[in-house]
Amino acid sequence: MYKHIILWIINTALLLISTWTFGQDHWSLEQCIEMALKNNPAIHRAELQYELQNIDKRQAWQNALPSVNGNIGHSWSQGKNIDPTTNQFIEQTISSGNASLGAGMYLFNGFKIFHDIRKQAAAHKAESLNYEAQKETLILDVIEAYITVLTAKDLLEQAENQLLLTQEQFEQAETLFEEGNIDPGDYHDLKGAFSENKNVVSTSEQHLFHSRIRLAGLLHLSVEKLPELKPLTVMETSISTTSELFETGKQRPFYALWDWHIKEAKQNIRMAQSSYYPSLSLNAGMSTRYSNSSDVKFWDQNENNLGKYLSLNLNIPIFNGFTVRNTVKKAKLNFMDVEWQKEIIENNLREATSKAVFDLTMTEKNYQNLVEQETNYQESYRVAQTKFDLGASNSVMLLTAKNKWENSKNQMVIKHYEWILQTYLNAYYLGKLEF
Repeated sequence: MYKHIILWIINTALLLISTWTFGQDHWSLEQCIEMALKNNPAIHRAELQYELQNIDKRQAWQNALPSVNGNIGHSWSQGKNIDPTTNQFIEQTISSGNASLGAGMYLFNGFKIFHDIRKQAAAHKAESLNYEAQKETLILDVIEAYITVLTAKDLLEQAENQLLLTQEQFEQAETLFEEGNIDPGDYHDLKGAFSENKNVVSTSEQHLFHSRIRLAGLLHLSVEKLPELKPLTVMETSISTTSELFETGKQRPFYALWDWHIKEAKQNIRMAQSSYYPSLSLNAGMSTRYSNSSDVKFWDQNENNLGKYLSLNLNIPIFNGFTVRNTVKKAKLNFMDVEWQKEIIENNLREATSKAVFDLTMTEKNYQNLVEQETNYQESYRVAQTKFDLGASNSVMLLTAKNKWENSKNQMVIKHYEWILQTYLNAYYLGKLEF
């Protein structure tokens, strides 16, 4: 009785441990995406760029604040010098100093500061969208790499199953060959097919390893630390029209940020044009000085020598080597370049969304056709195997039927995962891909 209880406890513990281990050793797509967003250096660099742009935005409106600067100096002089407190020549060693405090600000500079504030605000919004676009691009890359690993894994399992089947056929043929009950050509055909299947397994293992390396790189992990992956199913998504997918796709951060780049370029033109206008600045300050040549006390000297000033400065640009005009021209050309970049990006989006809609429909149809094809080729292979076993056929007919069946199974695996990828891609353009 005690033995049964102990065995029950041990089995239960092993079951719990194995369940926990399975959960730890198999990552879901969501876990991989979370790990990539946490570890990938490209995302951290994009975040740094966003923070830098945030500083530029803050500095733009802080430029409108007055500038305040103070200065303190002290000097020693020998020989004939001018006393800084009396402006008289004296010939002795003196120790003197001065202190000043000044403030200044632009009252008008052609609205350059105002346009810079708006420019930096647009650039900040564009950088924010670029940061989100970088994350979405990484998510799509992880999804593609994740599906590639699953595809390679299933193809490897397929190849291993095919190898077992070919090995069984070869071993049977080898026994018959030793007994002289099989045509030598058929025997060597089956032996060659066995070697070919072993090469297919090796190639599939290599492809799976390379696929895992790419996914591990996106997660910023070594391939040895990448666990097994959980399977995926086809996402439920409605098939949209090309125009609908294009319009929703334009709202994705990677495409929406170009509207803000255009606004930034417009403000850059206005900033350049502001240099055509005069600028008016206001300055104010105070200063004092002291010297050891005077019998007056230090603090009394500072009070007696205290001076204050207030000034208005008008700067009128007349001719500066066409610098302003050329700067404006370059800003306008840059604006046109950004507009053309947006056109190129949207044209690429139009092409990509058209393919996405069509490919989603076609991959689903192709997969259903392959399912039917695989069923028929499986039956064809069964018939060919029966005929070969009865001596009514040869190895060419058998291997031809076998290759058709195996190819159809491989194509079905590939097309199944292509279908899954297309559902994720369409969900992305529709804005329904959330992690």
